[in-house]
Amino acid sequence: MEELGLWVTEQDLLWEHGFVADGQEKWFFVAALPAAAADEVVFGDEGQRWELMREEAFLSHPGAVGFLQERVRWWCEIRGQTKGPRWLKRGR
Repeated sequence: MEELGLWVTEQDLLWEHGFVADGQEKWFFVAALPAAAADEVVFGDEGQRWELMREEAFLSHPGAVGFLQERVRWWCEIRGQTKGPRWLKRGR
């Protein structure tokens, strides 16, 4: 729910990966949600604007946050290498 106002269940998760950045443990999650979830997004006072876009568009967008592009690219690579219905990875 953090930062978006969305409730994501464990069943929604496709993949998660923990890592250390700036000396802190952080997590990156990928979830599958219905398109209607976009109408439920509620931001706090962070950010300037948002929009839904295809992965390819985000990865090449000049205004996207670099470290988020890296994480989405990582997910795309992992997804492409994984066979089967779930791509969930727990742990680091």
